[in-house]
Amino acid sequence: MEEKVVFDLSGKFREAFNYFNEKLFDARLPQVVITTQKHRGAAGFFLHDSYCDRAFKEDGKRDASRFTVHEIAIMPDGMYERTVREVLSTLVHEMCHLQQHEKGKPSRNGYHNREWANFMVEIGLQPSSRGKFDVRNPELTEKERKGAVEGNSTGQNMSHFIIPGGRFDRACAALLEGGFRLDLDQAPGLKLKAPKSKFKYTCPACGLNAWAKRDLKIACGECGKILEMEKTDDDD
Repeated sequence: MEEKVVFDLSGKFREAFNYFNEKLFDARLPQVVITTQKHRGAAGFFLHDSYCDRAFKEDGKRDASRFTVHEIAIMPDGMYERTVREVLSTLVHEMCHLQQHEKGKPSRNGYHNREWANFMVEIGLQPSSRGKFDVRNPELTEKERKGAVEGNSTGQNMSHFIIPGGRFDRACAALLEGGFRLDLDQAPGLKLKAPKSKFKYTCPACGLNAWAKRDLKIACGECGKILEMEKTDDDD
């Protein structure tokens, strides 16, 4: 009987989460839901209290939840041209957010503060608004180094680069040497397109055109008619 191949990308990230939790966080981090989902403009994210238990009363109606579970998501469309080492560094980046939520003091939603940056450096990732193309990154090629600048270590939109020889680098090398692999990538044709932010409106009387956000009521200054919004692929 032919053996069936089972693909479980989230399971591979679960395996990596447990490994790095032990090696880098002394197994202090709680278990989370790990997902892979499409979210343009991010390699991953951490969302606290994203899931709750399914609790129902005897009459079948929903009961109050007894506990919640956090989520770490990895974006498959951000994996395609990145090495396994780089993808796993995103997982650990989000684990630092989890550590701060559990043990520290996070700032407003989405802001990467100094405490989080210190957690990152401690486990071997240098936070940077420039990502791996930060001039401080010793792994940049000579070509990449030309024109590179030093990024910010805190801020709203943050990435990082791997510190060569740091704790993450050494732990990741041992994991990969042990045979860990990510066997799947999102097919390149399925990458998300940028969401449309402006739509074309046309006056049905004089043909005047205007561009604005979706589903607005815009009157033509010449005719007084309401402009009609263009049809989109999402429209019936």
